[in-house]
Amino acid sequence: MDGYTAVLVWGDYKRRGNARALEILLAYNTEDVINLEVLMILAYNLLVGQTPFAHLQIDLPTSPEIPFQVDDETLDGVRGHRAW
Repeated sequence: MDGYTAVLVWGDYKRRGNARALEILLAYNTEDVINLEVLMILAYNLLVGQTPFAHLQIDLPTSPEIPFQVDDETLDGVRGHRAW
């Protein structure tokens, strides 16, 4: 899901109080935070690898289980209804 679709899903939640839309956003935001940690570690390892401290590289974390589910029907409906 891209940022634009996230805004549409948020709008659906705000307009209709759609709990499934909120869960989609929670899943999206959780994935975003997890991926930011991975990107930070990759960047750190790339930079530290170019120094005398290359032995201080960090292992990538294991991906945690995400407790939120994406409801495809809700997501498809929001994507099909682009107007606010």
